[in-house]
Amino acid sequence: MFHLLSYCWSWLQAIQEPVRKVTILVLGLDGAGKSSIVKEIQRVLSCEVLPTSKPNQTDLRVDRFEVSLVDLAGGQRSWGTWKDHYSSAHGIIFVLDSGDVARMEEAKKTLSRLLGHAKVSGKPLLLLANKQDKVDALLPCEIIECLSLEKLANENKSLCRIEPCSATKKLPKIQCWTIVQGLHWLLQTIAINYGVLCGRIQEDSPQRKASADQEVSRKAQKSRSRTQEARESRSRKDSKQGGNSKMEENKSTEPIQDACSQGTQKEERATALKKRKGKVKQKVKKKNSVQSENTIAEDDSGKAAAGQRTKKKHKMLKNKIKSEETSPAQPNENLSSTFDLYRRAMLALKMQQGSQKSPSAANP
Repeated sequence: MFHLLSYCWSWLQAIQEPVRKVTILVLGLDGAGKSSIVKEIQRVLSCEVLPTSKPNQTDLRVDRFEVSLVDLAGGQRSWGTWKDHYSSAHGIIFVLDSGDVARMEEAKKTLSRLLGHAKVSGKPLLLLANKQDKVDALLPCEIIECLSLEKLANENKSLCRIEPCSATKKLPKIQCWTIVQGLHWLLQTIAINYGVLCGRIQEDSPQRKASADQEVSRKAQKSRSRTQEARESRSRKDSKQGGNSKMEENKSTEPIQDACSQGTQKEERATALKKRKGKVKQKVKKKNSVQSENTIAEDDSGKAAAGQRTKKKHKMLKNKIKSEETSPAQPNENLSSTFDLYRRAMLALKMQQGSQKSPSAANP
């Protein structure tokens, strides 16, 4: 019951997962059985084969994966073409002839070169020890020691798994099940790191490189144009400076006669200025003498006017003194006249009062 529930749960999870497109490279030495491995996968899994246009590529539908198995030739001449496919690979299947002990060193070198490449390091690797049905075939533990597989995997940080197999049609499907197990492990590890691997593929894609190269070329062209503009501006400045220097040379190489004529003209001007200065000095002296005579005459006239002014002042003072002496008699005369008027008015009043009293006394 528990196994049935776990199977149902895994089946539901598999249905909910999206379909992922995965590219796997099938590599190895020539004669290792790469093409037979691909055919055996199709026979054992009996999966759906998708149509393809490339001759060395087979597309399969495995669970929730669309797997593209790219079978590359294993000769030394074709090793250079492997690099063109590294950027598009999510994982690698390396097929090894476990019965060919003489070529183990060559297989070790190719595997170390493969895992050491920048576009392959860090990607999962499935090593299939093929042809285990031979008598002299090496066991998986012996192959690990011969290839120093653990060291290579740790140095390049690549997950690795080895599976013994025999890709022959004579064997039943149950005995070839190790190939399927290895393929499932590879697909699961790719699914776990699918986002990271897709990011690396996009970065390492040739289109991205072409765009990067175009950007580099554009930057180089811009820098070249800037350098050309700077050179042109420098050449213009140099040409201007050269023209100015030529003008200065022409100015410095004027004829000597012109310089002599300029010198004579300067001397004539200096003599004329001296004559003018002498005449001006004579005129100034005459003016000063006339001014001095005028000032003397003015001084004399000023002294006479001052004497007259003093005489006038003395006369004015005498007149003031006389007026002051005569002025006190006038107020006395005015006072006597006022007293006389007052007396007369008082007498007139008394006369009126006396006239009024006299008739009043006669009436009784």
